[in-house]
Amino acid sequence: GTGGVSAPLRPDARRVIVVEPSPALVRRGHRRHEPLDFVRAAGQRLPLGDRSADAILLIEVLHHVPDDGALLAEAARVLRPGGRLLIEEVEFAGLRRLRYWAERVVTDGVWPRTRAGLCDALVTLDFRPRLLEHEGFIILATR
Repeated sequence: GTGGVSAPLRPDARRVIVVEPSPALVRRGHRRHEPLDFVRAAGQRLPLGDRSADAILLIEVLHHVPDDGALLAEAARVLRPGGRLLIEEVEFAGLRRLRYWAERVVTDGVWPRTRAGLCDALVTLDFRPRLLEHEGFIILATR
């Protein structure tokens, strides 16, 4: 994205990196939030070293990614031991009318697995997930 969620974190962090595959969004984000570091890349192939990140935020990301397992595996590779992964995502299970509309109107939308399925996937990557919210969902996972 353009860094709107990440910008408030900057005063409290040594470095904040926004990963975004869209060149237009990277340009817009850089203009709006210059102190942030923007990297044009897909989340499934992060240009970061192993165990180099203290925290990763996936805010409304999973429904844009066709292979959420690859993205989560990459997050696991990049997070340091004790690092935190925060996932915030709308959950469409049970919202059939909204999902029906979204799948026909939103292009390139990929709807993520259920919160239980996502927690199971995180456990297989050695995360300890904890569900924090039930409207949509927020998952905090520690490695």
